[in-house]
Amino acid sequence: MITTCSTVPKKWITNGPDADVVVVYATLDPAAGAKGITAFIVEKSMPGYEPQPKLDKLGMRGSDTSELVFQDVQVPKSMVLGVAGGGVGVLMSGLDYERVVLAAGPIGIMQACLDVVLPYVHERKQFGQAIGTFQLMQGKMADMYTTLNASRAYVYAVAKACDGGPRPGSTRRVAFCTPPKKRLKLRSMPSKLSEAMGTPTSTRRDDYCGMRRFTRLALEPVRFDEC
Repeated sequence: MITTCSTVPKKWITNGPDADVVVVYATLDPAAGAKGITAFIVEKSMPGYEPQPKLDKLGMRGSDTSELVFQDVQVPKSMVLGVAGGGVGVLMSGLDYERVVLAAGPIGIMQACLDVVLPYVHERKQFGQAIGTFQLMQGKMADMYTTLNASRAYVYAVAKACDGGPRPGSTRRVAFCTPPKKRLKLRSMPSKLSEAMGTPTSTRRDDYCGMRRFTRLALEPVRFDEC
């Protein structure tokens, strides 16, 4: 069997500009719905496969993202991943582990927020003393610290469990849900604790706003109000 990939482009592909091999999900039988989807291995050297230049994103710039164009790419039967019509199973098996990986991103953002705020509350003086000595500030810093470390410990525990073999999907979904929700709570802390100093772009507080918007879009399927 040889099938021809559609000319419809695939958008928002992580590592699209850099990958030598990609997994493409396409249908062999549109009438079959999800049961008609098959996973194909497509190599960069195949005629008609054209990765586009990377996009300039608001955040996660270390992960290149681009559009992939398939212009009548012919894929032989040997490049089918799994079985014909079994693409959804392949997709979901990878998605469960991807959730754990994505959960680590918000932890990095929370750590970056803490790294910005902690020195500031020791340097900034009000009423002759560092604002970090005020009970209100100490309470907020304690919340940031405990939230960060609780989220980190849970994600690490789930990741370690995944190394031991398949885990219940609910375990990975909770790990995927918890850090983003906590990160939404912490996202404005650098600006709030820095008062007016959080508004100039030179302070880099704005970087976390860009990361917030990008990760919220990346994690949009999560119902944060129900996590």
